[in-house]
Amino acid sequence: MKKTILLALLVCSMVCYAQNNFKKGYFIDNLGAKTICLIKDLDWANTPTEFEYKLNEFSKSNLHTITSVLEFSVSSYVFKRYSVDIDRSGGNIRHLSSKREPEFVRETVFLKELIKGNASLYSYSGKNLKLFFFGIHSDDLEPLVYKEYSVSADKVNINDYYKMQLLEALKCEGITFNDIKRVKYQRDDLVDFFIRYNSCKNPDFKIDSNKIKGKKGKFNLHLKPGVTFSSLSLERVVDFNEFTNLGNQTGFRIGVEAEYVLGLNNNKWAFLFETVYNSEHTAERPLRNVANLTSKFQSIFLSLGARHYMFLNDDLKLFVNAAYEQDIVSSSSKLSVIYPLNTYDFEYQTRNSFGFGLGANYKKISLELRTSLDRDVLKRWIGWGTKFSYYSIIIGYNILK
Repeated sequence: MKKTILLALLVCSMVCYAQNNFKKGYFIDNLGAKTICLIKDLDWANTPTEFEYKLNEFSKSNLHTITSVLEFSVSSYVFKRYSVDIDRSGGNIRHLSSKREPEFVRETVFLKELIKGNASLYSYSGKNLKLFFFGIHSDDLEPLVYKEYSVSADKVNINDYYKMQLLEALKCEGITFNDIKRVKYQRDDLVDFFIRYNSCKNPDFKIDSNKIKGKKGKFNLHLKPGVTFSSLSLERVVDFNEFTNLGNQTGFRIGVEAEYVLGLNNNKWAFLFETVYNSEHTAERPLRNVANLTSKFQSIFLSLGARHYMFLNDDLKLFVNAAYEQDIVSSSSKLSVIYPLNTYDFEYQTRNSFGFGLGANYKKISLELRTSLDRDVLKRWIGWGTKFSYYSIIIGYNILK
């Protein structure tokens, strides 16, 4: 029942998410007409060839492609359509070209605007490919040439002609050849250099910090107390099938979760690692009126997994997570079968499983419902088995935010 509820909540959260992924933006069509609208922000890892938009919150979504749009913008991104020379021969390290010179093909693509000024900088991203283009006082863009090429089966050389291009095209007092030699063919290095050049040419040059900031990850540390509802059952299948419920119990848990939010896809993905102390689960039950069962089960719980966020607004977001779980059972945990003349002790042991959760996060506070697949926690004894299950209601507090 609880897992049905969990699935229903998950579906509901997905619906809410789908309704709240459009952000204010604009596009310019082939006739030069500018339309203010809502654009679906996918925080594209690769340069898009199309985008989805709405004219308002209540209208039906439509699709524009690169053939019908000169430019579009959403959040801090600006994409412009250009016909440029693109070299794809050096993108895949496993299939490098043996030619040193770029092998250009003329393509019409969207380019992402990074710097707009006397010297403008643009980028293009594709599969195994990251290219940069620049223009001086015009929209005639030139590719910055950087190419890895194969010399032999175990040797790769680099054509870094882009440094000579920068030296010849971007001359300004105070910028030396040694400065250019240190510029790597990377986004941050090139952005910093173009900012320096434009500031040298124009002391009043200003930049949009939101446009140039890189995608950086973020580390969070959550305190996670909560309430756990657990169930432990024993099954004996020797001579007869017998199933004994060792009790449903309500206990407490206290955990510490380390979370690393990846700086991509609008910070929607994260890795997490959690350590949890669970209160003791104890039970005593009769066994066929000839013996008593006593159980004491206590563990430290470890989980390693991933989380996906679904933003409703800047402060409120839903999330779902899945994790690989392991119980480290305390040495005092055991199951005892007590007969009038003998007592048999069985050890509990560490077992692994997979857990699932969903919840909501508001600023520094979160609320989560979590459960896992049932697992056998009894050390392997012929004819005996257990089934341990739980679900938890967890309150989280981010102490680093």
